[in-house]
Amino acid sequence: MLEKMFTTKMSMDKKKLQNRFSKIRSKNGKTSKFIALAVFAVIIVSIICVSLWVAVNRQDDTAVNSDIKLTYNGELLKFNTEPYVLSETMSTGYSGQLMAFFPLEELCQKLAAECEINLNEAVIKIPGANDNYRISLGKNEIYYESLIGASATRETKTAPEAKNSTLYIPYEFIEYIFIDANNYDIFGSTLYKNETMNIQFELPMHWLGKYIADETTVNDGYIAFKHKGIAEKHDGMGTLFSVMKIPDSEIEEHIGMVGGTSVWQNQEYAFLIGRPTDVQVPIWAGSDKEDIVFADEYERMSKGITHVESTFLLINDIDTPVITNAENMSYAQMVDLQIQVDNGHFPWRVDYKQVAQSFLSGKGENAERGKITSLAGGSDSVSLTYSIGEMEYTKIYSIELFKPINKTENGIWIVRTFKDVTADNVKNVQNKELLLLSEENTVFRLNSDVSTINKEPISVKDGRGDGFRWKEYSYEDVLVRALIGDDNSTQVISISTTSDRYKTPRDIKVGDSLKNLQEKYPENLTKALSDEFCYIYVPQNIGVNRIYFYVENNVITKITIENGIDG
Repeated sequence: MLEKMFTTKMSMDKKKLQNRFSKIRSKNGKTSKFIALAVFAVIIVSIICVSLWVAVNRQDDTAVNSDIKLTYNGELLKFNTEPYVLSETMSTGYSGQLMAFFPLEELCQKLAAECEINLNEAVIKIPGANDNYRISLGKNEIYYESLIGASATRETKTAPEAKNSTLYIPYEFIEYIFIDANNYDIFGSTLYKNETMNIQFELPMHWLGKYIADETTVNDGYIAFKHKGIAEKHDGMGTLFSVMKIPDSEIEEHIGMVGGTSVWQNQEYAFLIGRPTDVQVPIWAGSDKEDIVFADEYERMSKGITHVESTFLLINDIDTPVITNAENMSYAQMVDLQIQVDNGHFPWRVDYKQVAQSFLSGKGENAERGKITSLAGGSDSVSLTYSIGEMEYTKIYSIELFKPINKTENGIWIVRTFKDVTADNVKNVQNKELLLLSEENTVFRLNSDVSTINKEPISVKDGRGDGFRWKEYSYEDVLVRALIGDDNSTQVISISTTSDRYKTPRDIKVGDSLKNLQEKYPENLTKALSDEFCYIYVPQNIGVNRIYFYVENNVITKITIENGIDG
């Protein structure tokens, strides 16, 4: 081909040769220049792409951390290409981790998601959703794009990296794309170890980049974990929890004075996880926006301390009883309780159902109205789920019990771990927020099909505009607008009511006060810039769903839920 393009098939005749060159200049000169420029441009672009790849490609300069855990639907994910974690360089006596990274292609395979990787870019597609998420190597952002036209860009603190020619995605991106926006049941954790105190436990992965471990007094048996931003900005604040090693004789007195949870104990000493009893977040009047963000992060991180408690272990075990339990009972107390039960006292202690119910009642719950909805285990340890309430959105607790002393049918049951998993067990977190329901359990859910509404409309009106088709369904006290697809399927894009018969899942309805609204929606509730009588709640995801609360004279007069699609 090159011969055809650039040779003259030379003749020995001088006139013919000159004539041929003349024709080439006049007819093919422009084409040749264009081709040369195109080839040159391709070379330049290739150099730039390779340079970008090399700039963010880690050539084995980060140690692989095998103590990273990622679970999906309760199952631990195992990777052929190991994830890794970046640790933060800090002054002596302090430690922290910045972010965990996972191989993107392998992650998508395990989550049954589609992933198209093109060198320094990738597009993630969620099965069953109309959304694409575009990410780029070295870019601190996620570009969200809906197939029906909506789009948004979410800025991030970290960016995808490349290591040994493999594209890695930060856990921060996993949170935004899979957990927040598409309700994947994913939980991540990293292992913290301290050889001096011989302890280890798991920290929730969403803590990465937001915490510091103050180990300056580790030789005195004390480590404090703090919110990084608060601790650096406000001296003496930001403590999330502390780990203390104290004599066994002082454990009861210490818990009685300042609280805490005994996570390991023998007859000589105990490890206690304590939570602060004074204010550790900047909540005073006039707090700047950064402090408000810090306070929200601190609250969310605090909820993960129960996971820390439930995963506490010694690095090098010693031959003494481990009594990790949620009832804060020492080993000696358990032995004494078993003796009392053997002598005919507290017979309910040999029934795990009654123990779980009593424990929840002690937490202020009306446990008699609840029931065990799942159960697993054997004769000396069980894990159960206990649900309290009759409505669709009820309180759900995960409880683990064990027999520490007598393993027979006469052994006492003790609550080892306890966790409120209400939010974790709702099938669709986003849908939980974006709906209205009545006392008769009529549910109007955003983004659902109209056929799921268990009520007949009073009237239906067709509409069309901007390339969309829709229908407006008028129900008693509720107006619903639904987008019509090419296959005549429906998608609810707007729900509105002025009636007090319907409420949000957080128990807010028309007629409630503005103060009550702000108490029930303490996060992500802002006043609309274009309407002084409107407050907007935006769930923590990168989509465009939101709830509008219209307020007059400090009283809610109208509630509208929309997904941002124009129709």
